[in-house]
Amino acid sequence: MRYVCSKNYKILCKEDCYHVKNIKEENKVWFDTIDEGIKYGCRPCKHCMKNIVTIPFVPTLTKERADAIYEFAKIPIPVEEWKKLGYTDEEAQKLSEASVIYK
Repeated sequence: MRYVCSKNYKILCKEDCYHVKNIKEENKVWFDTIDEGIKYGCRPCKHCMKNIVTIPFVPTLTKERADAIYEFAKIPIPVEEWKKLGYTDEEAQKLSEASVIYK
């Protein structure tokens, strides 16, 4: 599976999404992974990727905020961010692995 977004609208779609036919060839940007598209600045399509949730990087993430994000949204936070918040290596690894972004 590949992913595509429009340079103009920055909406990331699966290659078989019906919205892709509306993107002009010269405006298509292709990605091999969803993460690549998100890093490029795209948001997931509300049609073909409605089960994907993203959050922007928050440089001033507090321990309480990280716990809340993980507990209620089950959005993974990278190991390095958990460590910055004071969790041990083992705790940070478990917290990062415990949640799943894509269903």
